[in-house]
Amino acid sequence: MASTSSGPWSPSTSQKLEETAIAEEPPTCESPEPMSCYLHHDPDHPMSSFSVINKMRVNIQLCDVSLRVGNSVTKAHRLVLASSSPYFYAMFNDDMAEKLQSEVELHDVDLSALQLLIEYSYTGQVHITDENVQVLLPASSLLQINSVRDACCLFLMKQLHATNCLGIRQFAETHSCNELRNRSHRYALQNFEEVMKTEEFLFLTYSEVEDLISNDKLNVVSEEQVFVAVVDWIKHNQSERSQYIAKLLGHVRLAQMSKMFLLNVVETEPLVRSEPSCKDLLLGAMKYHLLPDQRSDFASKQTEQRRPDGLMPYIFAIGGGSLFTIHSAGECYNPRHDRWLPIAPMSKCRSRAGIVSLGKLIYAIGGYDGIVDLSSAECYDPNYNRWSAVTSLGTKRSCLGISASHGLLYVCGGFDGASCLSSVERYDPLTGVWSSCPSMTTRRRYCRVSVVGKSAEPKYARPSLVKRI
Repeated sequence: MASTSSGPWSPSTSQKLEETAIAEEPPTCESPEPMSCYLHHDPDHPMSSFSVINKMRVNIQLCDVSLRVGNSVTKAHRLVLASSSPYFYAMFNDDMAEKLQSEVELHDVDLSALQLLIEYSYTGQVHITDENVQVLLPASSLLQINSVRDACCLFLMKQLHATNCLGIRQFAETHSCNELRNRSHRYALQNFEEVMKTEEFLFLTYSEVEDLISNDKLNVVSEEQVFVAVVDWIKHNQSERSQYIAKLLGHVRLAQMSKMFLLNVVETEPLVRSEPSCKDLLLGAMKYHLLPDQRSDFASKQTEQRRPDGLMPYIFAIGGGSLFTIHSAGECYNPRHDRWLPIAPMSKCRSRAGIVSLGKLIYAIGGYDGIVDLSSAECYDPNYNRWSAVTSLGTKRSCLGISASHGLLYVCGGFDGASCLSSVERYDPLTGVWSSCPSMTTRRRYCRVSVVGKSAEPKYARPSLVKRI
């Protein structure tokens, strides 16, 4: 009988086999029904067997193939490599020259990555680090070891930061890692305020910059930041990039900027002044500001608010009143997690106020504080969990109808503490000014206002039919 003393089995393994044999004694004659078949299953067998095979690889025993990368040679077993990698399976089974070669030369693969992947084929384990992920991912992709490739992508997703998301996106595109590319792209959109300040952003190509700033989900506090980002990118290599100013400025929502920024910054920028088509874009934005009654006629991509991820999944409940108390507190509901969470309170207690969202902000207009009807207004920014004061209404009103259309807020009717109202006011967030609109033909309170086409239509509702949901 051959001895196993010089083999890769450890004494503990042999001892375990002996103990197993003793424990699994055959049934005695006293058994009620003798067994005709017994299935023995050792769940540790695959792992223990591969552990032995790996030790044989390390000791260069029964290896039947040598993999050469440059001047280095690594020995392994064809069967193990073929079982883990479709690349090697095809190489050793199909009619390829390498099928009969004892030494195979590999190109376009990093030696350290290859050695990690060979060890993974035997052990099912690999350590992914900041230092090796950039060579391990392309190597696993080449050898079609998808489990390691996917693990590398997951590792990079967890490393995403404003300073590296653009580089990771480009790396993912190079190696056709679509989910990693999409995740890093969304990260760059969501964190653009920090990304635009990084060195990676300055080295983007024109098409990559355009891909970012043209996206509706670009998350910025104001369009002024997008304009600054474009100018900074062009001036980093102005001699080659100045040709793109008009095309990129066409993706900046100039109409959403403040009038002062348009006049003091955009209009005075030499890059803009040197390009006639940029002047046309600037003129269109100024008309949007100066002619609010005609804004629906100017509707285009330039006039639309961006819609970044983050605000849409939430429901907000703000203010209101209970039996003896008027509230300033608010809550937001996340349907994904089925949770209500508190938000910052308003500066005033308000019930019967007009609440509406416009862009990324939520407005609370007028209302009743328990003593008097209010003309004050404020807006809430979910990104900063903060309320800010807004210009007061021309008329104090509660129980009002409110709606948003083409970047403007409309409030209709309501109650001023003495009588119902038929008056209508319009607020322009770009100028911070309330202006009067033609009054309704009927005094209304507790009305609801909806936008149909290009017009806002108030619909009367009796108080007895209005319920809080």
